[in-house]
Amino acid sequence: MATKTSDDIVITGISGRFPESSNLEEFKQQLFDGVDLVTDDERRWPSGLYNLPTRTGKMKDISHFDATFFGVHSKQAHTMDPQLRFLLEATYEAIVDAGVNPKDIKGSKTGVYVGVFQNESSEFWTKDPDEMTGYSLTGCSVCMFANRISYAFDLKGPSYVVDSACSSSMVALHQAVWAMKNGECDAAIVGGVNLLLKPETSLEFSKLGMLNAEGKCKSFDASGNGYVRSEATVVVYLQKATFAKRVYATILGMKVNNDGYKVEGITFPSGSMQNELIRDTYTKFGVDSSEISYLEAHGTGTIAGDTQEVNSVADFFCENRKEPLFIGSVKSNMGHAESASGLCSLAKVVISMESGFIPANLHFQSPNKNIPALCDGRLKVVTKNEPWLGGLIAINSFGAGGTNSHLILKANPKEKIKQNTPGVPRIVAISGRTSDAVHTLIDQVKKHRHDDEFLYLVNEVHQDGIKGHQYRGFCLLNDTPVDEIGDISFQKKPVWFIYSGVGSQKSIGKELMQIEVFRSSIKKSSVVLQQFGIDLEDIIVNGTDSTFENVLNTTVAIVGVQIALTDLLKFLGVDPSGIIGHSIGEISCAYADETLTAEQTILTAYHRGKSLIDSDLVKGSMAAVGLSWEQAHQRCPSNVFPACHNAQNITTVSGLSDSVKAFVAQLTSENIFAKEVKVSNVAFHSKYVAKAGPQFHKALKQIIPFPKPRTSKWISSSIPESKWTTALAQYSSPDYHVGNFLSPVLFHEALQHVPDNAVVIEIAPSALFQGIIRRSLGSKITPVSLLKKECDNDVEFLLTALGRVHNAGCQPKFAKLYPSMDFPVGRGTPMIAPYVKWDHSEEWTVPNFVEENSSSGAVEVEVDVTKEENRFLLGHSTDSQIVYPAAAYVVLIWKTLAKLKNKDYAHMPFVIENVEFHRATIIPKQGSIKFSINILQQNGDFELCQGGSIVVTGRTQVPENVSKMFSKLEPIDSQTGETWLKLNHEDVFKELRLRGFEYGGSFQEILETDNRFSNGKIKWNNWVSCIDAMLQFWAIRIHTRELYLPTKLQKVVIDPKMHLQAARESDNVLAVSAFDNIGVVKCGGVEVKGLKTSYVTRCHLTHSTPKIEKYEFVPLEDKVWVSENVALKMVVQTVLENSVGVLRIGKIESGHPMEKKLLLEIEEVLKRELVISVDTKIITSKYPTLTDFDLVVVSVANIKTELSFLETILQNLKQESFLLLEGDKEDLNFNNLPSMGVVVSTQVTSTKMYTLLRKPTEIDTNSSVIKVTEDLSWIELVKDAMKRNEDCGNKIYLYTQGDNFGGLIGFVNCLKQEPGGEKVRAVFIEDANAPPFSLTRYSEQLRKDLVHNVLKKNVWGTLRHIPFDNDKISTQHAYIRAQVAGSLASLQWVQSRLDLRKNEPNLELCRVYYAPITSDDVLLAMGKFSEERPLKRNHTLGSEFSGRDNTDNRVMGIITTSSLATTIEVDKEFVWSVPEKWSLEEASTVPNAYATSYYALVVRGGIKSGESVLIHDGSETIGIASIRIALKMGCKVFTFVNTKEKKDFLERIFPELADGCIGHDSTFDEMVLKGTNGCGVDLVFGYATGEHLEASLNCLTHGGRFLKIGNFDFPKKSVLKMKNISLYGIVFDAQFRSEVSIKRKIWRLVDEGISNGTVKPVPRTVFRNNQIEEAFHCAESTTHMGKLILEICPEDQKPHPVLATPRSYFDPNKTYVLIGGLGGFGLELTNWLTQRGAKKFILSSRNGIRTGYQSLRFRNWTQSGNIVQIFTADVTTLKGTRKLLKVADNLGPVGGIFNVAGVVRDALMVNLTEADFKTVCAPKIEITKLFLHHRAVAEMLDSRITDMRIQRWNVFVKLVEKWVFQDSRSNGGLWVMWV
Repeated sequence: MATKTSDDIVITGISGRFPESSNLEEFKQQLFDGVDLVTDDERRWPSGLYNLPTRTGKMKDISHFDATFFGVHSKQAHTMDPQLRFLLEATYEAIVDAGVNPKDIKGSKTGVYVGVFQNESSEFWTKDPDEMTGYSLTGCSVCMFANRISYAFDLKGPSYVVDSACSSSMVALHQAVWAMKNGECDAAIVGGVNLLLKPETSLEFSKLGMLNAEGKCKSFDASGNGYVRSEATVVVYLQKATFAKRVYATILGMKVNNDGYKVEGITFPSGSMQNELIRDTYTKFGVDSSEISYLEAHGTGTIAGDTQEVNSVADFFCENRKEPLFIGSVKSNMGHAESASGLCSLAKVVISMESGFIPANLHFQSPNKNIPALCDGRLKVVTKNEPWLGGLIAINSFGAGGTNSHLILKANPKEKIKQNTPGVPRIVAISGRTSDAVHTLIDQVKKHRHDDEFLYLVNEVHQDGIKGHQYRGFCLLNDTPVDEIGDISFQKKPVWFIYSGVGSQKSIGKELMQIEVFRSSIKKSSVVLQQFGIDLEDIIVNGTDSTFENVLNTTVAIVGVQIALTDLLKFLGVDPSGIIGHSIGEISCAYADETLTAEQTILTAYHRGKSLIDSDLVKGSMAAVGLSWEQAHQRCPSNVFPACHNAQNITTVSGLSDSVKAFVAQLTSENIFAKEVKVSNVAFHSKYVAKAGPQFHKALKQIIPFPKPRTSKWISSSIPESKWTTALAQYSSPDYHVGNFLSPVLFHEALQHVPDNAVVIEIAPSALFQGIIRRSLGSKITPVSLLKKECDNDVEFLLTALGRVHNAGCQPKFAKLYPSMDFPVGRGTPMIAPYVKWDHSEEWTVPNFVEENSSSGAVEVEVDVTKEENRFLLGHSTDSQIVYPAAAYVVLIWKTLAKLKNKDYAHMPFVIENVEFHRATIIPKQGSIKFSINILQQNGDFELCQGGSIVVTGRTQVPENVSKMFSKLEPIDSQTGETWLKLNHEDVFKELRLRGFEYGGSFQEILETDNRFSNGKIKWNNWVSCIDAMLQFWAIRIHTRELYLPTKLQKVVIDPKMHLQAARESDNVLAVSAFDNIGVVKCGGVEVKGLKTSYVTRCHLTHSTPKIEKYEFVPLEDKVWVSENVALKMVVQTVLENSVGVLRIGKIESGHPMEKKLLLEIEEVLKRELVISVDTKIITSKYPTLTDFDLVVVSVANIKTELSFLETILQNLKQESFLLLEGDKEDLNFNNLPSMGVVVSTQVTSTKMYTLLRKPTEIDTNSSVIKVTEDLSWIELVKDAMKRNEDCGNKIYLYTQGDNFGGLIGFVNCLKQEPGGEKVRAVFIEDANAPPFSLTRYSEQLRKDLVHNVLKKNVWGTLRHIPFDNDKISTQHAYIRAQVAGSLASLQWVQSRLDLRKNEPNLELCRVYYAPITSDDVLLAMGKFSEERPLKRNHTLGSEFSGRDNTDNRVMGIITTSSLATTIEVDKEFVWSVPEKWSLEEASTVPNAYATSYYALVVRGGIKSGESVLIHDGSETIGIASIRIALKMGCKVFTFVNTKEKKDFLERIFPELADGCIGHDSTFDEMVLKGTNGCGVDLVFGYATGEHLEASLNCLTHGGRFLKIGNFDFPKKSVLKMKNISLYGIVFDAQFRSEVSIKRKIWRLVDEGISNGTVKPVPRTVFRNNQIEEAFHCAESTTHMGKLILEICPEDQKPHPVLATPRSYFDPNKTYVLIGGLGGFGLELTNWLTQRGAKKFILSSRNGIRTGYQSLRFRNWTQSGNIVQIFTADVTTLKGTRKLLKVADNLGPVGGIFNVAGVVRDALMVNLTEADFKTVCAPKIEITKLFLHHRAVAEMLDSRITDMRIQRWNVFVKLVEKWVFQDSRSNGGLWVMWV
């Protein structure tokens, strides 16, 4: 027999699924128990189908698969052959069963070989072309059975499938063995799989006579006449023996052959060829056949198969055999798994070798008479579980096509090793897909806790993290095993070490010294200290409290243990991302940071303690106190000092012992936490230890002769962060450690650097700071203490802590703690594979070949927008979301009805009526949505649902005569008597876009329409887009800019024949008409009638915060103090306007502690600028090359000492570059600056000076000098100069003097971007006393070579944009609003329009004192849609209040909007007087709750005495009010809540509620039915969605009433009809829309309720008016009970103004003039003005109304009551201006003039003329000047506004215009520029 070598191929892992067995362990038990695994059931197809045998072998679960783990997309998973799903999971299991982490073979040369026979799924997924997705190709192709495994595990070896029928998996094994022996791969995955889905396949086998009618494999039996088909999945992992950690069996030899031609036919087996194969195998591999002790035969139980096989076996094996040869076949137990059968046999053999027993065959009664060896005893069938006595085992596997294989296996000869040896308790780390997966494996670890080999294998698998494992656990195997499980984040967590200080000292248990690494470290430190007579090991192990009263013992013990624990962590592979030390803990930080050796570290600790003892210090003490760092400084007595800032409100103080005791007593008497700390009578970190400093420093200089730099990981707690850049902080030096010894401990500050998701490990003899760490760092961190003060067993505590480190996502190498393992493990070591559990939470599609077609009218439809036919739906965008179109629902119902009637929908007339759209469906851009459509055949009623909720309901029909269904319509003449212009395609969709309809593609089919949207044209594309265009055509008629979506359709009639014919005849351009009087839209053969729409809050509006700045002259050398931000802004803008392209900034490293901060501040300023790219760099060289930089920044500490250095820098700069100096303003003065540079700009703050320098430039006398004047005659001179400049490169100086012509700045900004423009310079002389401009006269300034030079009042400067300082105003009238949708932090006071309020007869002004906040207010502030609760129509907050009216009476009431305000207008119908006994705070809780409850219960529900009622969520305010009303009326009340706290709350305030009437929200229906004896309640009131909705319906009696808050998520009509239930939608706003009689009834009911005591204030929580955000966060949490109240003003105070964000409102009595008012911006500005109160307008436009959109806007404004006049005279002339003002004045006082006119001529300067400039300037400059210099106008204006559009040469125009405005500011008014 061949002997084992390192190249032997061994089976190291195995896994599988078998009939009725989910894993190999279950399969093993079933085999030994003699269970027949073939069953008779209908899991695959109906019993008796096609007269097939009713029994088959079936795997348990074929629909679940962990797709996420293998990275399989859901679409792919659904269309993936279940066989491939099994193979993927079984492959992983086989790998880990071998003790291998899948990560270890990633990228390896591992082959994959899979045996497969049938692939039925592919046929299923391709039978319907309409349903094909393409994914079946990659999910069902047989090549993917191997290739997908290679892909999933990243295996690089050969990968293919083998199909040799029933021998497929064994031939695949042969291929793998051959490839490994020949070097094609180093390891291999071999799989076999078989699945029975299609009954027709079995029918084919039956027709060939292969199947046994009883459904049994009667292997070797006389009655055997066929086999039973079966399913299985088996995967084995092959490795070379050298690398194997486990060996199930060694493959000694294997061969394959084929029968070739046979007279009997291809499927008839050839015994002679089988015999030849077996002989060749033993000959080739040198194996003696007598060593075979058991043969696992192919053994199908067929007449021919058994006879041919067993006779050939007997012929070879029984020759000269002394004992009978045992044979068997696993097919008798489980059936014939065909392509997987070979590996099923192998699985049985592995079970036999590992267990020592061969499982019994089933169904063997009498031997086959055609097999003599069975009759004469040479062969013996295993009929009972027989002991396996060793020897080799052989396996046969033969294919139906004649491919035969034979395999020889040798068992693992290694016996089990001796079990656990005493020592360190073993900890085992585990991970899994689910919590249950981890639990399962932990249970096995506990079960086999004495099996070191098994435990070692488990640790080997989990030594590295396994991707996709979201749960982790560990098990500590002591006498009572301890285990913990946790889930982990996908994000890798940083690890931080925290080294505690004094106070953590204690002796440790001797058992901790069992850990070799720990013990070795302690001994090394102990050896170092022996020279001083100190036995460290004795102190640490045997120390007592008295031992640690000696400060030296304390110090060395703490540090010694910390060194040892650090060594242990590093040994286990746990390395820190950061380290922090507290007090002496920083000594150990130095060790962890590798700046001190272990010897240096323990010596440093020793000398620290020694110096304290030798210094004869006064008796000191320390105490932890509950004071903040600032409070401690204020309150400490004179000889007590704050020493350690541990947490926000925890400080350790230090001082004289008696003083500390007294201070502790004082604080304790004040109920402030205070506790003395054991510190060996030393007042650490105070002046009382200063005496020890010199001695300690002297010793350290000997210990640390060459200090090493500290790394960034080490966060200092002894040096303030502001000094971290100093030399002291850079090194782990004697100075640093003495500083730590003497300085306060800034522990709290250091902790702020720990990331909020860190694993924080406290390293000390006992944990001190766990509570502080948790409080300081929050709940996201994972705090771990390695040891604690009081502990029975330190080693177990430590290992448990390390287990928690593993659970947090780290990877400690626990195996290193124990003796190494000699692999492979012994035979019989438990398997791992059976205990791998998956996340099988999702069920995937399994092909069903016998599913009957539904004839009920219920249809499932999937809409996938990635498919070409549905992609057009992506164009239906509303409010930035893709919404499924209402028209698409109509077409979907139409198609479904046609399908049910087996008709082509395009030829079937269709009517749909009474359509209700209950909610919108958002279409995902990737993926699909599924609709369930149920159409009742009896009456055509339908429901379309999605995700279990109703989306659309209505009724359908197929009319016999569709023409009779259309309305009788007369053509509309839309132009009669009107001159309104038509709207074209662009006009229509511009209007829709402004409303929130961002339609694209096929949803832009309206081509044109008249102005009233009566007649138009639609392009025919498809049914959905056509019907949607008709809906658009009707919806656009609503005169609003709000967003409205369809909610109801009375009827849609479709005659497809008529429609398509009309499209053909009109070249696909169809006429569309809308009929106002009957609500009909008609187009071709489609009629839409009765469209109803509802307002929807727009959640995706984006409003950029306006950038409000003033434009002012700013001196370049400014001595006036400004803020640092403004100073840097001024300097940076100077550099920017003198630079082109990318701005390159260099910051020279000077050692200045704030230099990085300066660079960051400059970068922050640059981010706010519009036009520059920035590249910043720190310059570290002492003599750098600076020619690459545009700006070099230097922080100057002392200019006198650095002067020569600065001059060198300036010398090395480019001519055009700048040098920015930052320094102390006293030091950095002009006299001290480098003599070689010129000062460009100086800005001064309270402490600093920023000075900008550059090299001086010589003035070229050949430069061009051109004066810029208002007449523009100089334009051609500039063009000529620029042409010349391209050749000679001379400067061009443009100057203006005397004309105050400000456009020069913008003009030059444009020119410098053009060829030759970089040499243009601007000089703007605004000083009347300045001498005439010349190059020589102004050379001093010009030598600075700045692009812009402005002289004003003899000071050089420039024009700058400067932010306004304050944007708040004080006002009596304001309301609360979220300025940014979705951000509660943006809630603030906003000015209201009540300053302009006009008296309304039914409205009254009230001052608000208290206003409640509701969940609806939170949703509105958060900008969210809610399917549970509809949002109010407007965007303001609050709906009820209490306060005082105009006569100072106390009142309370409800309003539709804005009760969260200082003042409000109220409807007198809903205002009540506040009873004297109530406070205003109490009163504010009453109105809404009781008004809504009375409205619902009494007005709508008609509640009667004696009835029973269920109130939803009784702890909410409406619930409380409703319970009170119902109880008062004598009703039996039931309610429910979701927490015990809320239940206790209700029982407290309603003791009269009967027992059993307050339930839980998950079981309330059971409570109600029990309490009503199964009858149910008469009335249900409240919110109800999802499960609550269904449960509530179950609670209602027959004929009951359902009062449902909100108009959404309604129950199915069929359910309501079944129980004759009346449904009422209760909407808050409906009360205000009710008739006066209803309003008065509600008012009376509440008033009577107050009088009779029914109405009472509800419990509440009150927030002050400066706690707005906190109040909304509380409301958002939904954990509160009762009302949340915002106190606007205390009742005992008078209202006072608030600081509010100003908001523009306009006087409706004044006239507003818009120059260019019919332009795009003018139209929108006018629209905005109407929304802000303006009513009178003059729109100036020389061309008048020319477009349909202009005409539409004009018509809408005038029809809304606005007065709009179009003025067409030329306002660029004085005559035109006067005429315009006269017209405006006749209309009303002029409130504002807006010049929004503009002409664009955009080109390079060389292509522009003087005439072009005049054309552009006229509408801006000339018009503005005419108006602003008209004094009468200037005096009357409220606002004077012009716009700015960013266009190239308009910058020039705007800056001229800007200067005109600036020049006329004294005339009053306001100027605003939009940029």
